[in-house]
Amino acid sequence: MTANRAASGNIIKFILTGLGLAVFSAGCAFIGGFIAGRWLGDGSLADLGLAILGLLFGYSFGILAGILAIKYLFHQRGSVIFAIIAAIVWTGISILIAVPFDLNDNLASVFVITSFLLVPFATLGGFYLKRQKKY
Repeated sequence: MTANRAASGNIIKFILTGLGLAVFSAGCAFIGGFIAGRWLGDGSLADLGLAILGLLFGYSFGILAGILAIKYLFHQRGSVIFAIIAAIVWTGISILIAVPFDLNDNLASVFVITSFLLVPFATLGGFYLKRQKKY
């Protein structure tokens, strides 16, 4: 019975950490989009492109800063390299499956869910992977 409680506690901790990482990254994406679109723009249509680039860079920065906060502020053991690799791979997968399956029809689509919700969980999963030691 104690092992089940420990396992369920770890699962709940993983889910809450992933949701916190997603919210923090979305906040960074909003700030990045605002800065790029409003402050760097000149009032033309190119501001939309700048805002989208700011969203992408802000979200990526939020994921990286969140993982570093988990590692250094909360003293969790994990691999930042595996987390970065998982974030890049899952972002690429979500973009690659969006085009052929028409997942980007509207704002509340599967593409938004896969990019903004599953990328932090994949990144967190990569962070908690353990390296195999060679004996």
